[in-house]
Amino acid sequence: MIKNPKIRKFLMLDKRRKRTTFGRIFAKAAIVALVVSALFAYFSFYFIEMYIDESADREISRTHSNLMQTMNIYSRNGNPNAADAALPPDTFFLLGEPVFYVDSYNLIGGDSNSAAISVLLDKDGNEIASSRRRFMAAISFEKNEKDEKHPENGWYVCKEEEFDIPELKEFYDKFFYMNQFMTLSEDEDSDKYVNFILRSAYVNKAEHLFIPHEVTAEYTKAITPKSALTETEVYKTEEFTINADIEGYELVQLHSYAAGESRIYPMVMLPNFQGTEPDVYDEYWNAVKNDVISHTTGVYSGMSDYGNFPDLADKCAGRVYYMTTNYTYNDEECILCTVFAVGIWNPLNQKAYAAMVGIFAALLLFLALLYSWRKNVMNKADYAFEDYQRDLTNNLAHDLKTPLAAIGGYAENLMESAKDEKQQNYLRSILDNVAYTDSMISKTLELNSGNMQKLNKSGFDMRELAEAALGKYSVQLDERGIESAISGNMKVNTDRDIMTSAVENLVSNAVKYTRNDGEIKIDMNNGKFKITNSVSEKTDTHDLTKPFVRGDKNRSGRSGSGLGLSIAERSLNACGYVLELDCTDSEFTASIR
Repeated sequence: MIKNPKIRKFLMLDKRRKRTTFGRIFAKAAIVALVVSALFAYFSFYFIEMYIDESADREISRTHSNLMQTMNIYSRNGNPNAADAALPPDTFFLLGEPVFYVDSYNLIGGDSNSAAISVLLDKDGNEIASSRRRFMAAISFEKNEKDEKHPENGWYVCKEEEFDIPELKEFYDKFFYMNQFMTLSEDEDSDKYVNFILRSAYVNKAEHLFIPHEVTAEYTKAITPKSALTETEVYKTEEFTINADIEGYELVQLHSYAAGESRIYPMVMLPNFQGTEPDVYDEYWNAVKNDVISHTTGVYSGMSDYGNFPDLADKCAGRVYYMTTNYTYNDEECILCTVFAVGIWNPLNQKAYAAMVGIFAALLLFLALLYSWRKNVMNKADYAFEDYQRDLTNNLAHDLKTPLAAIGGYAENLMESAKDEKQQNYLRSILDNVAYTDSMISKTLELNSGNMQKLNKSGFDMRELAEAALGKYSVQLDERGIESAISGNMKVNTDRDIMTSAVENLVSNAVKYTRNDGEIKIDMNNGKFKITNSVSEKTDTHDLTKPFVRGDKNRSGRSGSGLGLSIAERSLNACGYVLELDCTDSEFTASIR
């Protein structure tokens, strides 16, 4: 047996791998890349939802706490309308940064499938205050000193729904979607915004309520690239006058905020719209209020079962978070409710998700392409070297057959003239070795060319091949007392010559290694061809299909080359069949399937 791996590789004795092409390599690599991409898309989908869900759970707790804290501060400062001043501006969320955005800024581009709502209810479930949209302003009538408080200073709220004033409704409808940072009107560019100058208002100091009287809307746009020092200009102004005669309200002239000592009171800051659009507020609150306000004791928070809110299935898929807390407001026991409806898969996030998965898949496909290109280059080099080795081995084998034939011819001539018995024994030994070596070369050539043959398929019965192969050894079988039997039939459609080589090598192996007075059985049944022969001991079949490996450790003669099973296996593989070997203490079995 030749054990040196370098020699075995050079002689191409080990099983050759099946040749492939760049297209096949890339197809397999691309399938792996696409499967991994699909798994990435599947798990990232749920990871994104889980991440935003966890963020929403934390954010609603933070918002709920901030609302109570803000109301407490306003109440301590003497604002009797602290809830209406705190809930509209401070009820919002922004989740999923920096790649995925889900927000409830209904004033500045919030997702239409999301909403943030807060409402303060009395013990009977009646609404005291909410995050419904409001026009708000911070008004100071006196300068705040350290040792004195002016309760009339603070946030003032305009509740337009309490008044039947057409000009006020028109003002609300026109400017609600514009805050001091950005306009969302469809006829305006995204780098433009509206700034409000509140020049006078009807003010109810006792309730911290007001109605705007004279308002200037300044349409402003950036004239330099966006940065911390962006320069702007006012390109249009619009004046509004709202007249009202409401008991408890007095008309007050207001001055815009100024830094330093140049402030003139009464002074107004940050006049703007805050809160949730009424239609959005009503839609979401009506869908969830019965479920949310059922938790009226202690602190309750949770995420809804999606099925709880079928009315929101087309918007946020029923993905609703809510938190309720008992809260004392103006010496009355109340319930503060905060609700987040989170519509994760808005169009922006769908595009971001598709882009993320697409980039990941493209990267994997690019890596698959690089891998396939590199693999193909290496394969071409290996194939070229294999072809060179095969040609060299074949040429060497053919070149060796010529001197062997000459040696055999000389030995035969010498035997005719040799009279000495000793000389004749030497010459017979030479002829035997020449025949053995010639057989080895022939089998090596056959083994070396096994995978290169093209199939010439035809239909035939394997029984014919088995009978012909056994017939060649009938004399030897009789001399050694070996019985043989063939049963069954097996129709195949493959290359007859290649299959004949495989069967003859299997039969030859069985004849050589069957013990005297043993038996050889060939059975064909259920599409399986099986040869069983008697042996004297169990043999390890693991390496028997390797070239020059013989299983009978006790044989020192040269009746076997150790190539028969290798040739048989390669021939069968070329025809699309598999060779299976098995051995017990008394039988050796070779099966074709």
